[in-house]
Amino acid sequence: MEDLKPSARQKIKPWLIALSALPSFIIAVIILQILIFGTWSLLSGSDFFHYQVTLKENKFYELVGSVTMLLATILVVWVYWVKIQKSNFISIGFNKKYLLKEIIIGLTTGIFLLSAVFVVLLLLNQIEIENIQFDTFSFINYLLIFIMVGIYEELLIRGYFLGTFMNLTNKYIALIITAILFSLMHIMNANFSLIPFINIVLAGILLGVVYIHTRRIWFPMALHIIWNFLQGPVFGSEVSGGSTGETIFQIKTTGSDLLTGGEFGFEASFIMTGLMIGLIIILERYYKKYQINSAS
Repeated sequence: MEDLKPSARQKIKPWLIALSALPSFIIAVIILQILIFGTWSLLSGSDFFHYQVTLKENKFYELVGSVTMLLATILVVWVYWVKIQKSNFISIGFNKKYLLKEIIIGLTTGIFLLSAVFVVLLLLNQIEIENIQFDTFSFINYLLIFIMVGIYEELLIRGYFLGTFMNLTNKYIALIITAILFSLMHIMNANFSLIPFINIVLAGILLGVVYIHTRRIWFPMALHIIWNFLQGPVFGSEVSGGSTGETIFQIKTTGSDLLTGGEFGFEASFIMTGLMIGLIIILERYYKKYQINSAS
């Protein structure tokens, strides 16, 4: 009788196809940025490479860059999820059931998490508020940027990668693999080290723990958006090692990097570590207990 057991090559092929979406995404981003910024430089009559340097000083640079990332994500997800996997685009996580509820849970979780870290650091005299200001343009600019960042990163990482890996292996293994991938995608960020790596893995688990039970992307998108926005433009911390310029609270870190996160931002704080572990446990127990899945 012919052995129908799949070979090692047959087992690994869908993983390789799934992971090839990452270099495809990078290539798509490069091509779109060349097209968009190249057109911008031509219209201004400037040399492209020189213009790239000066353009980075423009407040619209990050906004336009985020647009290209979003477009690249939609393109890659459409090709891999819809065309290659023959899946409905909505099935990646856009089921409208519980939409409002899970957005509220995501926003509430993010507000609690970042506010708790900020307040605890203040109470422990680990940070000082030097000034409070409000710049309307900067506020709106970074709100739009982080909305797009939250959408394209969650669509790619939790929607495509986690959704695909869940079809290939146990959902918890898929969650861990995706969380590690999510953290490794930050490896080129300034001041990235072991603690930021561990905390971003935990962040990836926190962002994905609801998705593995619901197959809906509303919670991680809402949490990701409010997380970045509160951390940087509002509370004045670096976001994954990067500065966001004008912030509402201008703070000075005076305490231990282990508590404040140092130059990487609150994401590298041990306080954040403990809070994320607690929230992961709470959300996992809640969704597992009530089995609030996409078919309910």
